[in-house]
Amino acid sequence: EFLVNSYVAGHKYWTPSISMNRSGEFVIAWDDFYGDHSISAKKYDTLGIVQVAEFSAGAYAEKPSVSIDNYGNFVITWITNNLLTQSGGVTPSINAVVYNSNGIQQGNSISISGNVYSGKVKMDNKGNFIAVYTHQIDEGIFASIFTLAGIAQGQITICNHNDNLTHNQASPSIAIDKDGNFVVAWLDYKWNGSLRSFNLRRYNFNTTLLGKQYQTLFQKNNNGQENPSIVMNYKGDIELVYGQGGDVFLKRYTDKYITPIENQTAISLFNFYPNPAKSIVTIDFQGSATVTILDLSGHLIKEESVEKNILNIEGLKSGIYMIEVDQDGKKEIKKLVVE
Repeated sequence: EFLVNSYVAGHKYWTPSISMNRSGEFVIAWDDFYGDHSISAKKYDTLGIVQVAEFSAGAYAEKPSVSIDNYGNFVITWITNNLLTQSGGVTPSINAVVYNSNGIQQGNSISISGNVYSGKVKMDNKGNFIAVYTHQIDEGIFASIFTLAGIAQGQITICNHNDNLTHNQASPSIAIDKDGNFVVAWLDYKWNGSLRSFNLRRYNFNTTLLGKQYQTLFQKNNNGQENPSIVMNYKGDIELVYGQGGDVFLKRYTDKYITPIENQTAISLFNFYPNPAKSIVTIDFQGSATVTILDLSGHLIKEESVEKNILNIEGLKSGIYMIEVDQDGKKEIKKLVVE
C-alpha cells in the first residue's frame, strides 16, 4: 500500500479512477477538491514505480475516468463542475484529453458533449476510445467514439427517455475487448422509485447493435441498487458489480445468453489436483475441453485444448490464477494457486 497523491494542506482527494494494460502499466486519476477543483493523474510501470509524475489534467473538473491501451497511451475524461457552470453560465459537460505513453498531451482537450452529469471512458488495444455519459436534457445514455488522435467517429444513442416514458436512466458503465467490441450497462429506475434494473446493450467494433435491443441483467424492487460497474473478458463474459443497501454485490454472466453463471447447472464440470500446484495439473473431466488460465485481472495467460487431462503450468509465476474449463459451451471457473 502506498500514497498516490502528493499532500497539500487543505486539499481533499477523492473519486479515483484506475486503468491497467496487459503489461501491467497503470494510470490513476483523481479529483483534487480544493479551490476551483482539478483533475490530477500519475502513471506507473509494472513494478509500481512512477513513470509519469503527478500532473494536472483539467481545471474546474470532477468525476474523472481513465483508460490505458497496451502501448501505454491513455485518455482521461472528466465532468466540468458546478463552480465553473455557476460562475460561467455554462452547462456541465464531459471532456477528454489524450496522452502518449510518456504522459505528453496529444492535441487540445476534447469537448464531447454538454448537459452531462456522469460519464466513463474505455480504450481498446489500438487506442480508440469510447466515452459513455448521461445526458441531462435528453434523459438518456449516449456514447461518443474517437480515434487515438482524438478524431470523432460518431455518436450513438444507447437508450433515451423515449424508450420508456416511465423510467430514468443513469450511471453508465462500459467495457471493451481487444477488438473494439463493447458493452454498456446502466441503471434504469421508475420515477416513483418502486423498481430498479440493470440493463445492457452490446455492440461490435463498427457500433452495430448485437443481440436483443435491451438485455435486462436483473430487475428488483428498489433496495437501493446503484452505481453499476461492468468488466468483460476476452471471450465476452461479463461481471457486474453494484451497490445495494450499503453493501457491494457481484454477478457474473456468460457471453452467449447473458445468463447469470450462478443460475446455470450446479453440477461441477471438473475437478483438478494438486492445488496448490507447481508444474503439472491433472484435470478430472470426461471427453475434451478448452482450458483457459486467467490472471486475477482477467488477462489471458494460457489457453489450450486438453484431451488427456494434463495441463502443463511450468513457467507460470507464483500466485493466484483462475482456471476455466469450457466443454460444449458449458463453463466453470475455479481458483488455481501456483507455488
